[in-house]
Amino acid sequence: MRQDGNAGAEMARLGLTARAQDLGLQRAQERNDIIARGQDVRAGTAADRIASSESIAAARLTERSAPTLSQQRGNAEIDAARSRIAGLTPDEIKRKTANYTATGRENPDFDPTLAKAVSLANRRKVGDDQDFDSRQAPEARPAATQAKFTADDVKAAIAGGADRGKVAERIRSLGGNPAEYGL
Repeated sequence: MRQDGNAGAEMARLGLTARAQDLGLQRAQERNDIIARGQDVRAGTAADRIASSESIAAARLTERSAPTLSQQRGNAEIDAARSRIAGLTPDEIKRKTANYTATGRENPDFDPTLAKAVSLANRRKVGDDQDFDSRQAPEARPAATQAKFTADDVKAAIAGGADRGKVAERIRSLGGNPAEYGL
């Protein structure tokens, strides 16, 4: 009899242990679901979790607007490269960064570190980069060319039988570039 009582107690204890394990697994799963949704685990109610989720999303947006630490390091490298080539003329840069001369021989003035600096200086920084953006802006055509011609005008003139050479010459005489119009 006594063994039956012990067996029953043992069964009850095992049942409680299994139930506790199931509850622990269920809580872990709920916690993982909350984390997967990006919500705050510390919030007690669903409404609190939703509110904290919105604040977490807003914080992530503001974090994303600033460059990360590695992006800041890259920006600093680009600034250093730009300051290194700031005093050089374009002809000096070409001469010192070309591996070979125009005749095909090795360039004795070649500077690989300057070539790397020029490569870095021509990259756009992460975030605001007014220097790069101003260099990349297209050159404006002279006002006379802008007033006289548009791409549609040139196409219409050629379609109407005008000589392409004469149209190109007229664009050149006004200071324009015929290549901009496909001539």
